Amino acid sequence: MRRVYERDLVEIVADYFRRKGYAVVTEVFEGIGRADLVALKLNPHEVRQRIDHGIIKLPVKKVLKILNILEKHNEGVELKKIAADFTVSDGYIRRIVSEINPLFVKKERKGNKVIVKKLRSYRPVADEVISIELKLANWRSGLIQAHMYLLSSHKTYLAIYSRNIRYIPPEVIEWTSKKGIGILSVSKTHGVREVIPAKNAGPKSKTSYYLLTEEAWSALVRRGNQFSQNIQPSF
Repeated sequence: MRRVYERDLVEIVADYFRRKGYAVVTEVFEGIGRADLVALKLNPHEVRQRIDHGIIKLPVKKVLKILNILEKHNEGVELKKIAADFTVSDGYIRRIVSEINPLFVKKERKGNKVIVKKLRSYRPVADEVISIELKLANWRSGLIQAHMYLLSSHKTYLAIYSRNIRYIPPEVIEWTSKKGIGILSVSKTHGVREVIPAKNAGPKSKTSYYLLTEEAWSALVRRGNQFSQNIQPSF
């Protein structure tokens, strides 16, 4: 029998989530590790906004800070004052503002001043994010990583080769279920079987969730992955 490798199972799991309407990207850095797969339920409106404005990846922490500054000023804030709050050059802030104008902000000139006004709050490109850690046999490491991914994901799964799932002790299965982490059994013959369903146990951090969606969206665009059939954007 030919030896099975993790890479042999990745596409099986990816196809499982694509058939459920998710966009899938592999090897995505989450700040606390690199998930083997990330499945995203993309928001069609936000996807169209990103496509129309040619946005591949936003510096989300800086965008959130800019929007927070503008929140308290209905008449807008001078771009120079925003730059001063960041202690960076006007040109640096101008580039960020130009990237999100007119998606999140409105930029206008009043005399010699550039005034920036908030149009709407930041919206991530995906309404739901699922992170999957795939292992042939090392369920301990896989569960630790899946648990960490709840910081940035709504749901997480350990996907494990079907022949090795029997080695996970019952008490660990119980712990996994309580934590909301799902378990998938993966086989080249029988595909994917959900052993333990994942629960909406995250994300624990909104900022981490936003960072992950930006990272995954960037990867989807750059790698030309397949999108949800309901969206079908063309680049």
